[in-house]
Amino acid sequence: MRRLTRVEVAVVRDLLAGPGASVSDRMRELGIPRRTYQTARRRVRLRGWVQERWLPEPVRLGFGRVSFALAHPYLESGADLVAAWRTVPGIVCLWSTPETVFAVRFESGEAPLERWPCTDATKVRELFVLPVDLAARTVPIFFDFEGAWDRLTGSGLSRDYPRALPRCGSGPPATADAARLRRGQLGDLLEPTVSDADDDGFLGQALVRRRRERARRSGWLERRAFLDPTAVQTSSEELVERFAFVHALLRPEADPTLLLQELRIRSGIAPFLYASDGKALLLGVLSTSSLPPRSDGVPRETPLEILRRSATGIVTVREPARGLERPIDYRFERLVDLEADDGAPLDGADAEPAPRADRRSSGTD
Repeated sequence: MRRLTRVEVAVVRDLLAGPGASVSDRMRELGIPRRTYQTARRRVRLRGWVQERWLPEPVRLGFGRVSFALAHPYLESGADLVAAWRTVPGIVCLWSTPETVFAVRFESGEAPLERWPCTDATKVRELFVLPVDLAARTVPIFFDFEGAWDRLTGSGLSRDYPRALPRCGSGPPATADAARLRRGQLGDLLEPTVSDADDDGFLGQALVRRRRERARRSGWLERRAFLDPTAVQTSSEELVERFAFVHALLRPEADPTLLLQELRIRSGIAPFLYASDGKALLLGVLSTSSLPPRSDGVPRETPLEILRRSATGIVTVREPARGLERPIDYRFERLVDLEADDGAPLDGADAEPAPRADRRSSGTD
């Protein structure tokens, strides 16, 4: 396996940092020609190290809750559990290893908590579910891998890390009829297409790109980039060796926002996921055995020492990155109802005809 080049490290960092990053400034900082940078960026995308997606604002689409589930099935039940969860509406992420299954599901906030299928005591040894009410709380870090990449490579952070789950305003979720209409309007805009991975977009439709930009300016969509740790680990040096989830019960006096700040400052960790309902928390991190040393000289506490002051029942689940399978991977188009009427414009966006784009699959459900 070869080592990542300095340019590849910078390109991944810039993609994860999002459209706010100045490519020209980065090229001058690195002292490399534009063509070298563009070639490295194309190589990173073709190898699947970074996946670019359009992430909708879920509350406007009628989703009042997001649930995170972490299950440990018995060995003979793992395949059945993954197959059952693949069919559940609202699941946008589904990851699995032989011993652990992780999923993210968006749900209506008005409906009671839905049961996760195939999770009775005969199928799973343990099940942790964290439902977060989006009308009252947000998810302060939602699959933002920029901090983890900096921790692994020393690439540096943009001012936008960490990025939360999009949340516009503080009102209640949309009504069922309004949500159905809005999902139809956004349907083809959420599809991961070839044009999303091409600098020039010559395979994409200009109309769809224009509608995406209008929806983005109106707060309906955000463009996000997500790291694929397995792709990085298998095509280069073993940079990402493990991923880990930690869940715990918060003490009554604990503030999850302050706890996150303390974890980042005092221990130096950079979660790619952090969610809490005020009573429990879940965080996700990437790790390797050869992290670069920090240069600030600040004494560090371990994350466990910090967590013990604010939480009980701490459980850490560690899995090798090489064994990770992702049957559903950031598929936000699963949130939309493509049969809904899409004749009206989105709130705050200019009206224009909205024909469907050609649907292209990126290889996962």
